[in-house]
Formats: sequence, C-alpha cells, structure tokens
Amino acid sequence: MKKYILTLFLMAAIISLTGCPKSETKDDPNKEKYVNTTDEELDIQGGGDEKTENVDPTVRGDEPTPPVTDDPNQGPIDVGEITSPDNSEELNTGCQMPAEDPNIITPEDVPYEWEELVEDHICEEPQIDPNTTYDYKPVIYLYPEKTAEISVKLDYNGTLTTTYPAYNDGWKVIAEPDGTIKYNDREYYCLFWEGISNIDYSFGKGFCVKGEDTEKFLEDALKKLGLTDTEANEFIIYWLPKMEVNTYNLISFQEELYTENAQLAVSPAPDTVIRVFMAWKDVDEFIEIEPQILTVPERNGFTVVEWGGTEIK
Repeated sequence: MKKYILTLFLMAAIISLTGCPKSETKDDPNKEKYVNTTDEELDIQGGGDEKTENVDPTVRGDEPTPPVTDDPNQGPIDVGEITSPDNSEELNTGCQMPAEDPNIITPEDVPYEWEELVEDHICEEPQIDPNTTYDYKPVIYLYPEKTAEISVKLDYNGTLTTTYPAYNDGWKVIAEPDGTIKYNDREYYCLFWEGISNIDYSFGKGFCVKGEDTEKFLEDALKKLGLTDTEANEFIIYWLPKMEVNTYNLISFQEELYTENAQLAVSPAPDTVIRVFMAWKDVDEFIEIEPQILTVPERNGFTVVEWGGTEIK
C-alpha cells in the first residue's frame, strides 16, 4: 500500500514538472480526505487493505491509474513510456503528443512528384534569345519655343514592349517651352518607350572604363553629347547602378545605326535634334578600343532630346 501511494505522488510530481496540460477533474468527496492522510490513518479510516477498492487514490479525476509492479528492484516509472492499451498517442497521464501536420509533404511521401517539381521548375533556366537586343528607356523631351501642339511618331525596327503615355499609333500632345507635356488631362516631363529588336550594335569605337570610374565618365561624356544636367541626371541614375559594380565597362555611343532603326517623325519639324543612345557590356579586363570623338550640338529653336541605352550580354 505504501508503494502504491508513493508511486502516485511520484507521478504527480513528474507531471507538474513536465508542464503537461491538466485535464478537468470531477469533484470527489474523498479526494481531500485521502490526499492529506498518512499511511497509518488510511489503514484505520479505510479498514486496511481490504476496503481500499472504494477509495479513489488518484488526484486527476476519473483518469486511469498507471500500472504498478510489486518488483522491489523497479525504480520510478517513466511517465513518457506509458501508453494507453490501444497504443494511441494519448498518454494515461493526460499529456497529448503533438500530431504530425498533414499538410507537410516530404520527398519520402511523394518521391516522384517532388523530383518532377525540382527538375521541371526550380532548376529550370530561363531561355533568352542571344540575338535579341533590349532597348531600355529611351525617353523623349520636347522644348518648343512657345506652347504648341506636337505630333511624335516612332518608326522602330523592332517590337515596342512598353510606352507611357500609351503610344496609340503615335503621340499627339501639347508641349510647353519648359518641357512640360500635356496629354489626356495629365502632365508629363517626357515620352517613354522600350522595345526589343535584332539590331547588332557596333563596338568599333568607344571607351573601356573601370566600374568605379563610370560616374565621372558619364558626367563628362553626356555633357559633351549635349544633355543638360537634369537630362544627364536621369540617364546616370538609371544606368549607374548596373555599371559601377563591374570590373570594366565597354561603352560605345551609337549614332546612325541607332537612328536608322528607330526613326523619329516630329511635327512641326524641330530645329535641333539630340539623340543619345549608349550600348555597353560588362567585361572582366581592359580592352583596347579606338576612342570615340564626342561633339556638343548647339541648341537652337524648337529642340527635341532623346536618350536611351542597351546592355549587350
């Protein structure tokens, strides 16, 4: 009897230390009586071992009591090893083992589908046509001498991918001398387009510039090509992050090759047209190249300015 009571107290201590959630207990009129009763008092009050079957020796309500052996060599019972007769995950002590998440899929569960997913999707490399050239962010500025209605059309040897505002077979806008463009009750500072083509840009002449020197190079080159500080600023903040991290950049400003494949038709006809288009590629070492001669065009009257570029892979 003493071993039986001792086992119960050991189990209660283990349960309180493991932090398992306590199940609700029913009121037992004998509970308080026997919890605080000594072995001698229990024998006197309960009439000895013969009447203990009417005594609920547990303090956890109607939960079943773990088995106790009479083996004197057995140590304290390991609560974690006690399972219910049906071998379920719920322990007799009231602890609930965490169930596996049915939504988690492992390769062992579906080896074929998992392997197919990895091979067909995760590891798939995008296919890029090496003959395709992306002409990035050509933007067009309009500076009439006075407020005027201006029509701009682009004859592009390629496919337009993005325009803003929408091209719609050409732009017909109101332009102010400060460069403000009005179209469909909105104001813009430029006309934007991008496209893809098969133009084979030339690197017969140009510059090989260290990545860390690209900022200074572009400031000087764009000034020579006739861009204002504001226009050059827009150009540099777009291209500099892509170029300054490279060891070297091979740069060539395209002239007739670009203008012949992306012809602008502006009406009324401008007095000055400045078009700057930079082709460049990332290179690992310095490459000898014949330097380009950059000239500064003079701005007179109604002026149209455009800049853009492309990275050659």
